[in-house]
Amino acid sequence: MKRILAVMVLMGLLGLSVLFYSRTYSRVADAVMAGTGGPVKKTVVIDPGHGGNDPGGIGVSGVLEKDVNLSVALFLKANLEQQGYEVVLTRDRDKGLYSESAVNKKKEDLAERIRIIAEAKPDFVICIHQNIFTDSKYSGAQVFYYKDSEEGARLASCIQNQLIAGVDPSNTRVPKSNMNYYMLKKSPSPIVIVECGFLTNAEEEAKLGTVEYQRKLAWNIYLGIMQYRNTDEGVEK
Repeated sequence: MKRILAVMVLMGLLGLSVLFYSRTYSRVADAVMAGTGGPVKKTVVIDPGHGGNDPGGIGVSGVLEKDVNLSVALFLKANLEQQGYEVVLTRDRDKGLYSESAVNKKKEDLAERIRIIAEAKPDFVICIHQNIFTDSKYSGAQVFYYKDSEEGARLASCIQNQLIAGVDPSNTRVPKSNMNYYMLKKSPSPIVIVECGFLTNAEEEAKLGTVEYQRKLAWNIYLGIMQYRNTDEGVEK
């Protein structure tokens, strides 16, 4: 009986030792990976398009793209920060990223956005925009990525799929590659442009102008990002 008891005690101590060293190893591994004594922290740049004197698209009833972009971006920032991400916004209020003396304000604005991205060195970039078109029948969110970016394509696919599943299951749009958009061409980090919907579609504009819908969009963009982070070359870990 004493021998059995001794074996049981030994096994218990061995189990505790394994648990202790396992947890210690995990903490050390995190510290080594970070190089700063703590877990690795992912960085994201969120770029709410337009701002200041540049309203972007204007909806059929007057909803301004710049306002929707900023609201969605702020909700998305809050979601990501709760998950432990470091988030950098290119703008956090209604302002353009240009000097009043600039000859070409639009060019300076875009260049400043790229400068912020380059300085932040993010893991990826999310640009928030709204779509417009001459024909009011078009609606639905669509995500764009740079033609030659595999990571951008994967991120775009994850976000597009989640926006369809969580916001509008009737949306048949697919992620679309592009090689001409300035932000896609110039960003040094993987980047996507999320066009959340069409301001020129009266029904969709009405939704885009509400805080509830903006929050819903941000939440599903966030879920798409989580799916992207939990996959490796398109295969879930």
